[in-house]
Formats: sequence, C-alpha cells, structure tokens
Amino acid sequence: MALLPVADRTRRALVRVEVSLLGGFRVVADGREARFEHRRAADLVKLLALAVPHRLPRDRVVEALWPGLGADAGAANLHKAASNARRALGHRDAVVLRAGLVALAPGAEIVTDVARFEAGDDTAYAGPLLPDDAYEPWTLAERERLQDRYAARLRRRGRWTDVVALDPADEAAWRELVRARLEDGDRLGAARRLRRLRDELSRAGLAPSPQTLDLGARLAEGPAVRAPVSGTTPRAGAAAAALRAATAGRGTTLVLASGTPARRARWVDALLAGAARRDWHTLRGAGHGAGAGVPLRPLVQALDPLLLDRPDLVAALPRGSRAALAGLSPAAAGHVEDAGAARPEAIAVAIGHLVRAAARERGLVLALEELDGADADSVRVVDFLATVARTEPLVVVAGGTSRDLARLAATLCARGTGAEVTFSS
Repeated sequence: MALLPVADRTRRALVRVEVSLLGGFRVVADGREARFEHRRAADLVKLLALAVPHRLPRDRVVEALWPGLGADAGAANLHKAASNARRALGHRDAVVLRAGLVALAPGAEIVTDVARFEAGDDTAYAGPLLPDDAYEPWTLAERERLQDRYAARLRRRGRWTDVVALDPADEAAWRELVRARLEDGDRLGAARRLRRLRDELSRAGLAPSPQTLDLGARLAEGPAVRAPVSGTTPRAGAAAAALRAATAGRGTTLVLASGTPARRARWVDALLAGAARRDWHTLRGAGHGAGAGVPLRPLVQALDPLLLDRPDLVAALPRGSRAALAGLSPAAAGHVEDAGAARPEAIAVAIGHLVRAAARERGLVLALEELDGADADSVRVVDFLATVARTEPLVVVAGGTSRDLARLAATLCARGTGAEVTFSS
C-alpha cells in the first residue's frame, strides 16, 4: 500500500490509536496500520504505549533507548526517532516533545491490549510482552509482571494445562495435572506427566519439592510383579538376613558360587518367597537354556515382566534410560520415539534406574541364575547393580560357578557391597 505524502496525512489530529504489545507489536492509527521503517521509532512508540499515562520524561526515554550516550547525542537520537514515528503513524501529533516530556498522541484515545488485560480481559493476553524485544532491559520487569499476573488468573480458574504452557517448570500446576490423571485411573498418563515435570525441573537446575516427591510416592503404589517359585520354599537363614537388612535400606548383592544348580535354585526360591511375603517385587532370569549367550539375556528375561506389567515405572524414568531400555526390550519400546542401539554403559545405567525405581516403590529381589552361560556384560551389570543396592531395599543374586562370578564375589566382598553364599557339601 502506497503511503500518502506527509503533508496530506497530518492535516488533522489523531483520534484513536490502538497498540498491541502482547504476543507481538502492532499499531493502528485511525484505522490505518502503521509501518515502521526504523527500529528506534517503533521502540519509542512501544515505550510510550507501556507508560501510564502515555508520556515519560525525556531523560528517562533517552536512558532506556540509548543508554550510555551523552545528553546531546541522546537528544538528537530522540528527535530523529520521534520524527520517524510520526511518519510511520501518519500524523505530526503522533509523538510530541514538550516541556521535558515525550508523549504519545496526547489528544487521542489510546487503547492497548495491556490496559485491557489489566482491566480483567484475559483474552487480551495473546502472548508474552513484546517477544521480539525479549532482551531489552526496559521490557524485562514488565514482561515478568504481566506473565505472573496471567498465570495467577489461570491458576484461580484451574486452567493447569495453560499454566504449564506458560511456565513449563510450574510444579503446582503439573501436580494438579498428575492428580487429574490418577483420579481418571490413568496411571501411565500420570507417570508421563510427572516425568515431564522432573525433566523441566532438571532443565531449570531445580530439584523436585517434597510435595512432588510425595506425589511420586503415591503414584508408585502399583501392584507387585512376582517371579515364579517352586512349590516347596524352605526358609534360608542368609536369605532372611539379607531381606531384613534390605528392608532397612541396606541392600546387598549375593553370589551363589557353590553347590549344585538344584541347591542354588531352592535357595533362590526361599529368598523370593520371603520377599513375596513382604509384598516386594520379585524378578528372575537365567543364563542357561534357549538363548544362552545372547547379550544381557538373563537381565532381559528377569526385567521383561516389570516392563510389561508396570509401564508407569518405565514412563517415569529419564528419557535416555527409556531409550536404552527400549533398544534392549520390546516391552519398553512404546515409551520413546527413537529407540535404538545404546552403549553397554548406557544400558547398565538404564537398568540401574529401573531397578532403583522398583526397589524404592516396595522393595525388590532380582535373581539371575546360572550365569555360567551368560555373556560378560551381564556380569558387569550385576557389578554395577551392587553399587545401586547398597542404599536401597534391593537384593541382587547372581548364581553360577564361572571364574567371572568367582572374581565378582571377591570384588564385592573387598568393596563391602556384597557377599558370597556358600553351601555345605
């Protein structure tokens, strides 16, 4: 649209100026949208539109728009910006400099979306104040004040989804969204929302509040996952002692490196039965049989029931751990978009995260039997889990007679993170 000559556009005074500042900048003067060719002309109009009333002392305008300039240079820049603003708005009274003040269209009705919002019109809040000027010092305090006021109104109305869209790290809003999912019986959806909250807090360098941790504990009240045991489960003194210590938060890793396979299996049965009486999770995998030697096969076999039956536990894990588990087992693949191969150390950490989450929920026994035919990575993960178990209600059991397990038993005993269980002949 061609602009009229200035002389033709400035014959009468302005009547109405409409200024949009929220979500973007736009000015309409007497029905005509202004086109600013100079940045500082636009900034001058923004600054004056934000002021109440729409005028400011010259010195304050110069300091805001040209900080650090001397008085003469600042005054010259101000006059130039005012002239360009008049040209953009099409009226000579659009910006007036008089008696030490700078005023926006002093004889006109000035309507801003900020004023409408302040008067209670929430529809006026189309987004943050002047998003294209996010780093201008003169916008920072006002942008934060308006956003805080808008968030407070959203909270009063229970518009929690809008609150977290405005402030992704708002714990109280996320907790309300998690509770809503729990009330609907959607435990998986609740876990995903809680995970998003933890991710946002992590990005902001914050730790979850006690209220968020309490909600996580409530969410972690799902059913126990149980491994099968034989019909006869004789009590074993060492197993009972390990469970008592783990219940007090002093978990351990036990290596069964002697006795016959049948003797070791009966001992594991006793341990799993004791854990079941405590209403703990019990998981069981083996390194022999079909698939022996497949990478991490005993762990996959043991963890699969947990991945299948408790997707809420998986959904609450960090994203990298979910991706590593998804590459390990199809049961976890639905929790990430880009599952793929992960490094062994990443898989070990992911397994550690899942095992810790299950143990903290209600206690856990993870039994990995007959690891003689297992790959070396399985033994290394057991070594890693021994560190996890030390401060959790967790008992990890590794059984077999290989040299790798013998070395593992010696290492755990030396570090004080585990013990070897021996059987009399």
